[in-house]
Amino acid sequence: MTNLEIIIEHLEQNGIDFQYDGNNLQTFAQWKQQGYSVKKGEKAFTQVDLWTMKEIDAKDENGKTIIENGKAKKEKKFYLKLASLFTADQVEKAKIKKKSKKKVA
Repeated sequence: MTNLEIIIEHLEQNGIDFQYDGNNLQTFAQWKQQGYSVKKGEKAFTQVDLWTMKEIDAKDENGKTIIENGKAKKEKKFYLKLASLFTADQVEKAKIKKKSKKKVA
């Protein structure tokens, strides 16, 4: 099952009336990557276990790290992790913070 399918099934099974289009319900990090921030005080619309990928060092049958070209060989590991999802109504365009210029003495 993909994350998209997991979210759709979660909404249906829990009787949540929400028109999910694949983009209007995302994690805090996903909204941030798109230039949005979650509004202050907002709580997650829903929480669901989603697939997350992590790169780890590949191991041989003896548990030793496999080295290729002088570097540890990497492999992808997928696992389910509880994700808090926020709707498009719960976010706003992120405000650009200006860096303050400090005077050098």
